[in-house]
Amino acid sequence: MPSRATRVLLWIAVPLLTLLAAGGWWLRRHDQRADPSFVANVSDPAFPFSAGVKHPRVAIDAYHHDFHTLDGRYAPLGRLLLADGDQVTENRAPFTPAALAQFDVLIIANAMGASLPMLSAARHTAFTPAEMDTLREWVRRGGSLLLISDHEPMGDANQELASRFGVDMRSARTVDFVSYDSASGSPAWIVFDRARGGIGDHAITRGRDSTERIVRLVGYAGQSLGVPPGATPLMILGDSAFDRLPSGKFVPARGRAMAVALPFGAGRVVVVGEAAMFTAQVTNAGALRFGFQLPGTQDEQFALSVVRWLAHAGEGLPAH
Repeated sequence: MPSRATRVLLWIAVPLLTLLAAGGWWLRRHDQRADPSFVANVSDPAFPFSAGVKHPRVAIDAYHHDFHTLDGRYAPLGRLLLADGDQVTENRAPFTPAALAQFDVLIIANAMGASLPMLSAARHTAFTPAEMDTLREWVRRGGSLLLISDHEPMGDANQELASRFGVDMRSARTVDFVSYDSASGSPAWIVFDRARGGIGDHAITRGRDSTERIVRLVGYAGQSLGVPPGATPLMILGDSAFDRLPSGKFVPARGRAMAVALPFGAGRVVVVGEAAMFTAQVTNAGALRFGFQLPGTQDEQFALSVVRWLAHAGEGLPAH
């Protein structure tokens, strides 16, 4: 017969192991991972590998507890940009003039104030005041920034940086009970349809020709953004869109957007309130694919067009 100490140990260990196994099963079914089946295929690269073509230096941030990084969930985006002729790397340093001088386009995707989104500190500002001042000045002098930040806690962690460019982040979960992806059944998977006024008119959404014209996008559990003077809304929220605040209260999101583009001094900025549409991901133990690989969406073309505009495709990169 087991000793009393052994029985106590078993009494503690069995439920703990069961809980750990259940947690592992839940994570396997719900964790977002880069889709290993994604293949980047760009038939007409913006920056072909031929004589005299300058290839934009694109950096994806990995220094500020970013939820999406080049060696993680944004690996598909990295492969897509490489196929388009970009030089793609990671930023693993604070934002200083010397660090930013190495890049033409900087992508920040869901930076946080802590390493895990469930930690309370994740809501804290992800960047120091000096970094935000430096980044703003870099853009003003000709740099290009793609700032991506969706629902809380990421919206909280990026609000102050977005405000440096005049963009208001509500840090809420935006839903639309009319214009949503019916296959998913989730009002947070919002459909932006050109025919319904959901796509703004801009070089990004027009593309280089009719084959690149954006007519339908899907955003996945993003947040709404204010549209400052001089900015163009790219993904326009309609009358049936609402923001669910952390308190649980719903407030109208009409007149706001999920993506905006704006010139800023000599530079360019695109702010997007949704991160999953810029990559290919799987969840539910690999059974659910979304982002680039969701049927009936042009999220992949949109990602290409955003970075091309930021990199001045067809115009020549500006001298910083």
